[in-house]
Amino acid sequence: MSDTMSKLSTDNYKHEAGSRWSQNSASVYIASTDKTIVKAYQTALANWNATGSFTFNIISDKASADIIAKDYSDANSQAAGLAETETNAVTNRMSHVDVKLNRYYLLDASYGYSFDRIVHTAEHELGHAIGLDHDDKETSVMASSGSYNGIQTVDITAVKKLYAN
Repeated sequence: MSDTMSKLSTDNYKHEAGSRWSQNSASVYIASTDKTIVKAYQTALANWNATGSFTFNIISDKASADIIAKDYSDANSQAAGLAETETNAVTNRMSHVDVKLNRYYLLDASYGYSFDRIVHTAEHELGHAIGLDHDDKETSVMASSGSYNGIQTVDITAVKKLYAN
């Protein structure tokens, strides 16, 4: 297991540079039925909303959601979470994001994920759903080896800069 832990990253996120929503808000449908994952998503969404930099609106209609918050279990993945983003190639605006948390790692106590780390993983993936890239230069929720830090001032500044225009 220690070999697996050394290779584990928060995610394997890739997107077009500068892609974002047309405004600094998006609707989210929480599709997970796992109580811990649902609570982690709810906490992460509330934490992002509290920053004032982006607003997530939780909705009950999956078909009209901008973002679907899911979970999955994959022992072969090296990621604790991922964000799959659909972007309009002409406008570079996001049109849909599936955010997924990997139960295989997050809910197995032997991997060391406390509830706070699960929340930070959700915050990280939601950061990608906003349009943020990895940030390994500063203490950030967007660190590629993430989940150790919650949302930081540098993250809030990055969101405000991304949505300034």
